[in-house]
Amino acid sequence: MTVNNTKAYKLIDLYIQRADDTKEDIRDLCAEFVWYESIDSPFVRLDVTILDTVNYAESLFGDEMIHIGFNTFASALGGSDKDRETLAYDMQIYKISNVIKDERAKVCTINCISPQAYLNEANRAFGSFGPLTGKNDIVKEMCKKYLKCENKIKHVGALEDCTSMNMISPNWRPVDVISYISDKVVRKKQGKGKASKKKGKKVIQSGFLFYETKQGFNWRSIDDLCEQDSLATFSYTQKNIGTSDPYTQWANIEDLSFPDRTNHLEKMRTGLYKTVTYGMVVDAMTESAAINPALSSSGVFDRFQELGNKFTAAISGQFGSKQLSTDQFSKYLSDSKAAGTSTFYGPNGDSKFDWSKYAANLNFGKSQNQAALAEKKSKPAGTVQGPRVMHIGEVTDLASTLEKGFAFDKNLIEKFEKDYPTRTKFRILPKYKNQSAKAPNGGADDAPDNMVLAGAYAAARFALLKTHVMNITIPGNTALYAGSVVKTKIPESAENRSGRLELDKKFSGRYLVSGLKHTYRKEGITTELYLCRDSLPT
Repeated sequence: MTVNNTKAYKLIDLYIQRADDTKEDIRDLCAEFVWYESIDSPFVRLDVTILDTVNYAESLFGDEMIHIGFNTFASALGGSDKDRETLAYDMQIYKISNVIKDERAKVCTINCISPQAYLNEANRAFGSFGPLTGKNDIVKEMCKKYLKCENKIKHVGALEDCTSMNMISPNWRPVDVISYISDKVVRKKQGKGKASKKKGKKVIQSGFLFYETKQGFNWRSIDDLCEQDSLATFSYTQKNIGTSDPYTQWANIEDLSFPDRTNHLEKMRTGLYKTVTYGMVVDAMTESAAINPALSSSGVFDRFQELGNKFTAAISGQFGSKQLSTDQFSKYLSDSKAAGTSTFYGPNGDSKFDWSKYAANLNFGKSQNQAALAEKKSKPAGTVQGPRVMHIGEVTDLASTLEKGFAFDKNLIEKFEKDYPTRTKFRILPKYKNQSAKAPNGGADDAPDNMVLAGAYAAARFALLKTHVMNITIPGNTALYAGSVVKTKIPESAENRSGRLELDKKFSGRYLVSGLKHTYRKEGITTELYLCRDSLPT
C-alpha cells in the first residue's frame, strides 16, 4: 500500500474454503468486490466478481465458504500506518450470478452473505420466551441458541438494555422473533429528548434495530444511535482545489446526491404526522357485543374529533397532543352500548341490529342462559383502552434527535393537529391477567397501555429517522460502519457578498450512516455512505 494514494488498499486474503477444509486462493482472479452493511439488514453481504480464465467457477457448487481480508489507507481515520485496521470476515456463498462467457474467459459474481443467514433460514424458534420461562433477554436467546453468533456481539454497546416481555413464537425464524419485539420493548437508559429533561418525567423510547456490521451484530434503539458522538467529519470542496496531503484527502467528499427530499405523501402514509393506535385483547373480541370491532373504533374516534381532541394530554410538550384516557374511553363505550346506538349495534347503519340472532354462533357450546349472560357482560368491540393519538410534535419531544432543529415547517405540521390521522393501527395486547403474579409486573416491564404508546412511538420514529437523506462518496474507508454518526460540511451553492462560500446549514451537520458500500476496483477502493437524519441544525 502506498501512502500517497487515499484510495490505496491491500487485499490481504481472498480464498475459497471447501467442505474438506482445503483453501484455494483466488486473489489473482478477483476483478472487483463490493461489501454491504445496512441498519435495515440483519446480515452483511459481499459480492466478488471474478475474471475466470481457467474455468474455476465450474468447480463451485455455490455453498462453499469464502474468506476475505483487506484494509484501506483511511482505515484508521487518518492515523498512522501501524494503526491500519484489517477487515477480515468468513462469508457463506449462496449463489453465483451475472455469468458472462466468451470463447476465452468467463466473468461471474460470487454472491456471499453472513453464515448466520443460513442458520436463520434453517432454524425455527418455537415456544415461550420471556421472564416466565427464564429467558428474559429474547435477543440474546435468539443469538445464542439459534444464530450461534455469541462471538460476534462482544463489542461495546452491541446489545442495548431494554424492557422485558413474554411472548410465544409460532415457529418463526429467529430474526422474525427479534423483529416482532422491536416496537414493543422500551430502552431502559434515559433518553436525551426534550421531554426527558422535564423533572420526574420518564420517557418511553421504543423502535429497535437488529443489524450486522464489521463489528458484529447489534440490537440498538434509533435514539441510542442518534446519541452517539461523531466518528469523523467529511467536507465537500471543489475538485482540484485544496491540499494534496493524503492524510487530509481521506476526509474529502468526492460526490454527493440527494435521492429523496422530504416525501410528505410517504410520511403521511406511514402515520408520522399523526396516527391513532388502538390496543386490543383477543379474548375481549370473542366476548364482544359488537359484530364489527371497527364500528366502535371509528365511532369513538369520530367523537374524539368532534370534541376537538379535548381529552387527556399525553405529554405536555410544545404541541400538546391529546389522547382518550381509559376511563373516558370506557364510559363512552358503556353509554353508547346502553343507548343501543348504531355505533355498536348497527352494521351499515342499521339501528335495529339484534344481537340474539348471532348469539348461538358467537357463543358456540353455551346454553341460552350462558349466551344471554355473555351478552350482558360483554365488552364493546374488544378494545380495552382509549385510542392513543401520536403527533409529530410529541415524537420530536420524546426523541433523541441528531440535531436540535425541527425537521419540518412548523406551520405545516401544526395543521395536522386539527386533521384526522393519516394512519390507524391496531395492536394486539398480551393477556397480563394470565401471567404469573410472581414475575415483575406479571412477567413484563410494560403495562399494556405503555405497549400501545411504544408501538405508536416506534412507528413514527422509524419514519422520522429518514426525513432527510444524502448519499456521499469518499475514498475507501473501512473504519466506518453502518449505525455510526458522521458530520458533513457542505458549502452553499452561491457566494455571499464577501465572495466567500458559507456552510449550507440545511445539509451540513450530523448524520446517521444508515448503510454503506465498499467497492474495490483496479483504481482503488471507494466507499459510498447512505446518510439520513431526523432533524436540522438550529
